[in-house]
Amino acid sequence: MLIVSCEFCSLSYQPTDTSISSLLIDGLFGDAVTAAVVTSENTSSGLKLTSNSSYLVPDSESWISYDIEDTGFHFRLDKRVPGAMLSLAPIMENFAKTQEWEIDKLDFYIIHAGGPRILENIAKTINVPLDKFKYSFETLMNCGNISSSVVLDTYRRMCEDITSEKNKRGIIAGFGPGVTTEMNLVTTC
Repeated sequence: MLIVSCEFCSLSYQPTDTSISSLLIDGLFGDAVTAAVVTSENTSSGLKLTSNSSYLVPDSESWISYDIEDTGFHFRLDKRVPGAMLSLAPIMENFAKTQEWEIDKLDFYIIHAGGPRILENIAKTINVPLDKFKYSFETLMNCGNISSSVVLDTYRRMCEDITSEKNKRGIIAGFGPGVTTEMNLVTTC
């Protein structure tokens, strides 16, 4: 099965909106199209899904949202979003424990590159050196926050840089409207 992520964040660009919030959003978010092949068959390369989970930060539904107005999409991003990562990090830690894994001892981290403060807050809270998020930072610096495409681009960067050994453990975590997180515990094939 082919899973395709098409993100056109520029559709919410509003040239007449000169607010600080709009300028930050326009400077942070980017457009992208990424894809991944997913199969139930054993393969000799890639990632094997071990477990997955979702979480919604309570009462955060309006923190990342879109309004549709006469001029088109208006993206809304609350200043509380980076701080929400402080509450998501323990959720990630507990999720890793479901497989008897320790979140701070994983071999790799594919973390949604939502912004530098988001990555810094997660790394600090789960007690992981910031350089473990190297590929997430590379995606952020080269593409911006490309929404759901960010984890696939981060994984691509990791694969291009290193040759994965089999049975390395990692986590994939993506964040989105709500504030929600989608998490996958994976091993390399």
